[in-house]
Amino acid sequence: MKKVTYATEATVLNLLGNTFSPLRCLQISILLGSIAGVGEELAFRQCLLGSIATILPIRTAAILSSSLFALGHAITPLCAILSFLASIYFCYVYHTSGLVAASVVHGVYDIVAIAVTHWQVTRKGEEEKKFIRSMEWLKEE
Repeated sequence: MKKVTYATEATVLNLLGNTFSPLRCLQISILLGSIAGVGEELAFRQCLLGSIATILPIRTAAILSSSLFALGHAITPLCAILSFLASIYFCYVYHTSGLVAASVVHGVYDIVAIAVTHWQVTRKGEEEKKFIRSMEWLKEE
């Protein structure tokens, strides 16, 4: 699980920088969160859920599409479970309120997650941030 955290932190540091800048963080978080929210909702809800729901009940379609969503986010078993649960919620929003609403909910989640991660990782010491960015943690057992 520690490597998952390092991987996330390294990505955020590389994208957003080594020091916390609220404006830069907000801009990049909105950009990335919006792209991920819209893209994943188009793929997993509009296309996949929509296609499966033409031949199976909506609840079954939601479970199947959410299982595939979770597999795509299965860095660890916990990540897979949390992604599955989030996807079930996104399916509900999509089914009851449409693609735009599901994309907004998903995008807002991603924006907050990116911003909070950046704020947390930039509070670490310079040596720890250097270690995270170096990817040396990949060599650890």
